[in-house]
Amino acid sequence: DIRSNGYHILYLTSRAIGQADYTRKYLQKVEQNSYQLPDGPVIMSPDRLFSAFHREVIIRKPEVFRMACLRDV
Repeated sequence: DIRSNGYHILYLTSRAIGQADYTRKYLQKVEQNSYQLPDGPVIMSPDRLFSAFHREVIIRKPEVFRMACLRDV
C-alpha cells in the first residue's frame, strides 16, 4: 500500500476546473488487475474550459500549467 510507505498521492491535471466532478469520478473508476488508484487531492487549472482546451489541444502545451503548479507545491 502506497500510503503505508509514507507517500502522499496528488493528482495534477491541466483540465479546466469545470471538469472537476468528471475528473474525480474518472479517477475513482480507474482499475487495473483489481487495483484502484489511491485517494488524493486533485489539483486542476483555474482556467475556464476554452482556455484549458486551447492550451491542451490547440497549442499542445499542457505542461505549462503543470510545471508552474509543481513549482508551487
